[in-house]
Amino acid sequence: MKAVFKKYFIPHKENDYKPHFFREHIVTGFAAFLLLIFALTLVYSQVFLSNYNFLAQVLPPALIGLTNTDRAGNSLPELKINPVLVLAAKYKADDMAAKSYFAHTSPEGLTPWFWFGKAGYSFSYAGENLAIDFAESTDVNTAWMNSSGHRANILNKNFTEIGIATSKGFYQGHETTFVVQLFGRPLPVYQLNPPAKVQPTPLPTKTPMPSPTPQVAGEDVQIVAQNTGENSLYIEVKKANLYKILSSPNESLVYLYMILGAFVGLALIIMVAVEIKHQHPRHILYGLLLLLLIGGLIYLNLHLLPNKVLIV
Repeated sequence: MKAVFKKYFIPHKENDYKPHFFREHIVTGFAAFLLLIFALTLVYSQVFLSNYNFLAQVLPPALIGLTNTDRAGNSLPELKINPVLVLAAKYKADDMAAKSYFAHTSPEGLTPWFWFGKAGYSFSYAGENLAIDFAESTDVNTAWMNSSGHRANILNKNFTEIGIATSKGFYQGHETTFVVQLFGRPLPVYQLNPPAKVQPTPLPTKTPMPSPTPQVAGEDVQIVAQNTGENSLYIEVKKANLYKILSSPNESLVYLYMILGAFVGLALIIMVAVEIKHQHPRHILYGLLLLLLIGGLIYLNLHLLPNKVLIV
């Protein structure tokens, strides 16, 4: 292993001070590999995911994980998934998809809280975030966190549970994915203990405690925001998982390119610094061209297909 590393990365007399990693056939193969994974990811993102709903690019589990990460960063407890809230979110997402509207209130005047009731969720606090036309889960979460009303919902200390659902449909003449994020805190159930039968005289009937008046968070989020597609490069690498990779193939590819770029850069530094008296400009140029290619692919990956995106 040591001999292989020395052969491919360390300039010395036996390899004519030309590490094999920067020779023509290796550089050509490495460049072809970079272009291949870019092409495969592009096909996966734009063709495969767009046509198969079971691998939708915006995945509820990924969004829930991102939401709880944001809450943890603000010293808030994580939200628990409630299947009833998921059902309510699915009702709302399907209704928007079926009727081609995108708003908190349906064309018939049904408010978000109607869907809570339809699913059978009684709440003391509730909130709703909506999104449409997003390509990846991370972009949805970033847009919500950049909007004061949506951020307030995500970081609301009164919420204890969450449910997210998506639905495919058409909006303004194009196919898209409707995303519904619901927050809730269940209505407390007060149970009165029966009076102890220690006296022959019945105890006075206790007056039941009144239930708290339901409160709704997020009434001020009736806004539409537009994402210009100017995605920022996130340097902080978050915990990777299968949902993250599937829902964010473009971002995952950016991280891969960053790792490969660091690898090429380190190899280039070693080649130049170890035997500084024996330099080969052509092979140094090969290394610089690889770095330029990686930088170009990162740029294309972030800006090739900007999408119009909306949140409500």
